[in-house]
Amino acid sequence: MNALAPADAAEVVALAQRIELAITERQAEQLESFAAMLKKWNRAFNLLSRRDIDRLWSRHILDALTISSLLAGGRVMDFGTGGGFPGLPLAVVNPDLQFVLLDRHQRKCRFLEQVVHTLELSNTKVICGQVAEVAGSLGRFASITSRAVAPAPEIWVQVADLLEPGGRVIVMAGTGRAEFRAPAGSRCESRHVPGLEAPHEVVIMDADERIGESSEHNRDTIG
Repeated sequence: MNALAPADAAEVVALAQRIELAITERQAEQLESFAAMLKKWNRAFNLLSRRDIDRLWSRHILDALTISSLLAGGRVMDFGTGGGFPGLPLAVVNPDLQFVLLDRHQRKCRFLEQVVHTLELSNTKVICGQVAEVAGSLGRFASITSRAVAPAPEIWVQVADLLEPGGRVIVMAGTGRAEFRAPAGSRCESRHVPGLEAPHEVVIMDADERIGESSEHNRDTIG
């Protein structure tokens, strides 16, 4: 399948509409700038694989934006944000929410700080460190997102204490078999992304539910 490559902001707006997301032309321009910076910095910082750079819009930017409607509001932390996914695109299209992008790699944090500065994202802060080391200074969050970091049960153990009452953890689990990555009490949803053949699975874990690992749910991913 040919990689998506929007030619201008109008095409970015149209792509967002295909995932039922309304964005402004300014936000589309910010997403274009982010994509350009990612391609440039990737040559030195190895933020994404070459294959993923070639399908940047479908595999990363649009994929990230598909969970925008799941955000619970208020403060959002992107745990293990890496090159900024899903947190950076979500911060662009949700200017009324406050975002913390957390990663332990200095190079990636420097890149993200430059992106935040260039895009003038006043709602976004980059924090570099291990979650266990910086948890005391992070505060509480209405939503915590994570993508390609660890299975959902492991994410829950690491970040659940940082949730506000009624908050949720949203884990982008990849393609297929999400039910085996989901702890008991969570739920799974599929997200269809333009340019990708298989839907991506999302695991949603709400603080009000009794979230816990289940041997039946996880037997195919542990060991």
